[in-house]
Amino acid sequence: MKYKLKDIGIIITGKTPSTKEKQNFSDKEDKYLFLTPKDMSTSAKYIKKTERYLTDNVTEKFKMQIIKANSVCISCIGSDMGKVYMVDRDTVTNQQINSITKINSICNPHYLYYYFKDKKEYLKSIAGGSTMPILNKSTFENIEIDLPDIQVQDRIVSIVENIDKKIELNNQINNNLLELGDTLIGKLNTDNQVRLGDLASVISKGTTPTKKDIENSKEINNIKFIRVTDFNEFGIDKNNLQYIPEDVHTGKLKRSILKENDILVSIAGTLGKIAIVTKKLDNSNTNQAVAFVRLKEINDRGYIYFYMKTKAFQDEIESKKIHAVQPNLSLTELSNIKIIKIDEDKKQIFNIILDKILQNVNQNYTLMQIRDTLLPKLIHGDIDLENINI
Repeated sequence: MKYKLKDIGIIITGKTPSTKEKQNFSDKEDKYLFLTPKDMSTSAKYIKKTERYLTDNVTEKFKMQIIKANSVCISCIGSDMGKVYMVDRDTVTNQQINSITKINSICNPHYLYYYFKDKKEYLKSIAGGSTMPILNKSTFENIEIDLPDIQVQDRIVSIVENIDKKIELNNQINNNLLELGDTLIGKLNTDNQVRLGDLASVISKGTTPTKKDIENSKEINNIKFIRVTDFNEFGIDKNNLQYIPEDVHTGKLKRSILKENDILVSIAGTLGKIAIVTKKLDNSNTNQAVAFVRLKEINDRGYIYFYMKTKAFQDEIESKKIHAVQPNLSLTELSNIKIIKIDEDKKQIFNIILDKILQNVNQNYTLMQIRDTLLPKLIHGDIDLENINI
C-alpha cells in the first residue's frame, strides 16, 4: 500500500541556531547532536557524534526542530543529496536535512532507512533548482512509498540488520585500534623530531577538473575522484566517489595521480582530515583541497598516519592556517610541521594496527556492497523471505 511520508511520521526541516550566540554551541558532547551533511560520512547506520553539539540554550527556540531517537535523516541539497542516516538521541539538524521523526506504528523506522538507501538518483530527479538542486519540505513530505505489512518490514529489517551489525562491530574494533594508536603515540619520547617534509618525497595537492570533465557514471574507464566530503572516520567513503574520464586523469591531472600508501590531509575548508590511499584507491585523483604526502620509506606509513591524527599535529595545523575566504594550509607549512622520529620496531607495531583497521574497512566495503545489492531485491519482493535463514 502506498503512503506519503507525511502520513508515516512528522517531517522536520532543520534550522541553524545563530552562531553569534556562542552559548548555543559546544565542541564537546552536550544536550543535542547538531547534524549537518558534514557529519554524514560515517559507514555506520547511526550518527552518534557530530562536529558540534547544541546546548539546552536552544531548547525553547528550537523545540519544533528537535527530532527524536530513531528518526530518519536525509540530506536534501546539492551534489550530496540522498545521504541517509538514523540518530540515536535527541537531535537538531541544519536546513539542508529533512527528517522523518515520531514514525507511527504502520512503519518500522529501520525499514524506512533501508528504503531510502538506494534512492539518491530518484531524490535528485524530483528536486527543484537548476544550479543547486534542493528538495524542499513540501516535495519531500509528499513522496509516496510502498509500505508492505509491518511483519514483512520487520522480516526485511532483520535480514539486512545482520550485515549492519557486522559493519558496526568492525567500526567499534577500529575505534579501539585508533585509541590504541593514539595511546602509543602519547608515550613516545618527544626529544627527537624531524620535519614532515624530511620524511616525504612528495607533498603536493590535487587539481579540480572542470564540470564538463566530471562524469558521475561509474564506467570501467573512469577514475575515482576524492574530495574532502568523501573522508570518513576510518578512511575514504568509496560508495559516494565521483568519477572523471581516464583521458582527463592522465592528461590535465597527471601531477596529482595518487599511489597506494599516500597519506591524504585536507588543507582547505575543514582542515586536518586524514586518510590513507589503499590498493583500491591507487591511481585516483583529489581536488586542491586535499594534499597528499608520499613517504620516502614505506615502513613509516602506519606511524605517520596515526601521528597526523593526533591532537598535537592537529593543533599545529590550526596554528599555521591562513584565514582567507575559507581557512587553508599551505604545502610549505604542512611540510614544516614536526614529527617525532621513532625506531623501526615501533614503526612495525603501528603498521600492524593500521593493517587491521584497513582490513576491517575493506570488509565493511564488501558488506555494504552486498547489503546495497540485496536491499532493492528484498524491498521489491524479488526474494522469497521465507527461504532466507538468519
